[in-house]
Amino acid sequence: MCHQKFTIENVIVGKTEVTLAGKGNVFRGGPRWPDFETQVEARLCRGGKPVPVDSEPKDSSKAKKEIKKALWCGPAVAHFGHQIADFGMRIAASAHFSKDEPLLFSVKNENDIENIPDFFYKILSHLGVSTDRVVFVSQPVCVGELSYYPQAERMGGGGPSPEHLDFMEKIIPPYSGGKDIETIYVSRSRFCLGGIAGESYFDYALSKCGVLVIHPELIPLDMQINIYRRAKNIIFSEGSAIHTLQLLGKTGGNIYVVSRRKGAKIAANSLLARADSVDFVDNISHNLFGLSASGAKQESKGTAILDAEKTEDFFAGIVPDLKKNWERSEFEAVQKRDIGDWFEMVNLNRGDSVNLKFTLDTMISSGFEAIARKVLNEKLFNLRA
Repeated sequence: MCHQKFTIENVIVGKTEVTLAGKGNVFRGGPRWPDFETQVEARLCRGGKPVPVDSEPKDSSKAKKEIKKALWCGPAVAHFGHQIADFGMRIAASAHFSKDEPLLFSVKNENDIENIPDFFYKILSHLGVSTDRVVFVSQPVCVGELSYYPQAERMGGGGPSPEHLDFMEKIIPPYSGGKDIETIYVSRSRFCLGGIAGESYFDYALSKCGVLVIHPELIPLDMQINIYRRAKNIIFSEGSAIHTLQLLGKTGGNIYVVSRRKGAKIAANSLLARADSVDFVDNISHNLFGLSASGAKQESKGTAILDAEKTEDFFAGIVPDLKKNWERSEFEAVQKRDIGDWFEMVNLNRGDSVNLKFTLDTMISSGFEAIARKVLNEKLFNLRA
């Protein structure tokens, strides 16, 4: 069904109004579909069974431009993972099954068009989409025949069909040289907020064992993809880079995801459909996080504390020489340093006593009071209550 084209006549397509703003507001804007509440496949959905997570556009301004025919793809956003997993799952079919029609992407305003992230164009290039076909919508346009293809995959459970994987392999053939890289580690160690405490020690120890350690934010998308296709074992630090595999057909190999949020199984069905095996490794002993300005929990900007012994044993099960190059005391020292850095960063320049008290209480209850007090005395003395 994901490659079945649907068309609705005389639809106004507007700007992006809201993106990634929580339940029911993952997206608002774009097409003003008729009988909006009864539409399902046309809207942004998540889950094994498609459930809409968007909301009806509020903008009612009149269209100032007309387009005879076009395909709705979704909004262009600044978040790599969501651009693929939420908002990029109509692009491939739209580009290859309807080759003459423009592809519509909504943005919030004209200025956003000038600031579209480079990865957006890299995704299009990878999927064989000419930028000549791309139309960014920042003002309402009336489309005489607006078509769409259902999302090929959905966050939260909707993995790809065999038909879609075969299609992706036709437009992006598998690497012809086989699996010539034994193991790679996809690191997030450059991120203090939303990372794993002590992860830079993973980079160090694994590199000494001959593992290829990459930081995906530092290398071009096409290079990342080629590396993934060649690896027998891919170990991901849980994060957006995982969604890159959704730009491919079957990858084979073994995928391991080192969790940074308890119970999280990011893109599980999408990975299971592609790899020979998938293992989510939850060695988390503590999750530390702060509060947003509104008082909501900010788990995405927290830091994960992993059990040192279990983490060492996990890596040793994949990398034979790991034990020779891993000193647990050194890892724990780096881990403690990162916990202190996180506590400082999540409070620095906030002037927020509520967040400070919440994070301090969390640090104390998790057994890191000494680290917190040291940071308070040396770095955050102006914020002490």
